[in-house]
Amino acid sequence: MEPHKSLDDRSGGDALAELRHALYRADCAHPGLDLYGHSTRVAMLTTGLGLAMGLPAQEASLIGDAAYFHDVGKLFIPVSTLCKPGSLTLDERSLIEAHCYLGGQALAKEAGPFAQMARNVALLHHERYDGRGYPARLSGKNIPLEARIVAVADVYDALRSVRSYKAQRSHEDTISQLMKECRGDPGGFDPLVMEAFLDTQADICAVWDSSMLSNLAMMMKAR
Repeated sequence: MEPHKSLDDRSGGDALAELRHALYRADCAHPGLDLYGHSTRVAMLTTGLGLAMGLPAQEASLIGDAAYFHDVGKLFIPVSTLCKPGSLTLDERSLIEAHCYLGGQALAKEAGPFAQMARNVALLHHERYDGRGYPARLSGKNIPLEARIVAVADVYDALRSVRSYKAQRSHEDTISQLMKECRGDPGGFDPLVMEAFLDTQADICAVWDSSMLSNLAMMMKAR
């Protein structure tokens, strides 16, 4: 069972569809990698956050589809580094952080507004509202809205998911960690995105649980 191709109509070409399938194939080859599963959950969470912020349904859905591509740059990083169980060296940390630039490059040749949105998400989802993120150290509304929304969804899913280097966190522990990132004026996340997140966190948790079960079922069928 392969992922659907609903993004083809929005991409205007085959490159984005191929990247989508490359994420799926990577998970099939390395189940612990969780690139496709993580990307799918982040896409669903992003759509929900967009709706909670009052965005029109079509715009929220579009940003959710773009969110799927936020980690495509990790396709160009060795699996041994991505799944390393211990602490990373400075060089390994720099390599993993380069996934933002690599993802932006992978999407740079695609034309059209959707491709540009996907590129913004890939390149800028690790920027912080307080300007202490990477790779460009953008701050506030200089960060595109789509990247500001994906930043919250990405961290939520990353904290809740099992990784080779960490255990899974509960929803409650994850909320606590997200709130720590909001300390300061400004904090690390867009306050409007966080307000929408906290107002609908029960729904967000339900979406995550449902998406996680769907991902597991699909990957088991693929084996």
